[in-house]
Amino acid sequence: FDSMIRKGIKPDVTIYGILIHGYAAKGALADLPDLLDLMVANGISPNHHIFNIVFCAFAKKAMIDEAIHILSKMRQQGLSPNVVTYGTLIDALCKMGRVDDAVLKFNQMIDEGVTPNIVVFNSLIYGLCTVDRWEKAEELFFEMLDQEIRPDIVSFNTIMSNLCKEGRVMEAQSVIDLMERVGVRPNVISYTTLIGGHCLAGRTDEAAKLLDVMVSVTT
Repeated sequence: FDSMIRKGIKPDVTIYGILIHGYAAKGALADLPDLLDLMVANGISPNHHIFNIVFCAFAKKAMIDEAIHILSKMRQQGLSPNVVTYGTLIDALCKMGRVDDAVLKFNQMIDEGVTPNIVVFNSLIYGLCTVDRWEKAEELFFEMLDQEIRPDIVSFNTIMSNLCKEGRVMEAQSVIDLMERVGVRPNVISYTTLIGGHCLAGRTDEAAKLLDVMVSVTT
């Protein structure tokens, strides 16, 4: 990059994108805002892709204040957050336990005309499950169906797996009930995930009962 500058070659948006991606990949996050400023100073407008690289780098490290600052820079450049931007932010907030903030951002994206995809729904539903807001989680599943986004077994199993890993076995058990209410049938992976969760929690009697249920419904 420096040799390009010395030779009088003006980097374009693609070169800056590669450079910023490299910095983000190696974790040099402190340099990212300066690189964005350098782009603008050199008359190159960062596009959605470049802003999302920087935004996602901060959000995935739970550096929410920094991510929000990048969001402000994006808007200053006349760009609105897209589904990738909002999805990353909602996922980060949910993983930090800031589920109310994630719901606010979800509502904001709807208000701004950004249509959530299955990734966004999965992140928010997972967050709601971790704070026992089952009615809201169920409401979101039906909202997905209204938008013709079909919640699949992978979505549910992923949520259950994450809950079991965190020792939240009873919440994972409630996911099975939720699946049945929204018309998705648990499969062998659903049951084995939950059985493993019960075993890890020392609830071997519950695990044995669930094994019997699994055998009866999957054979």
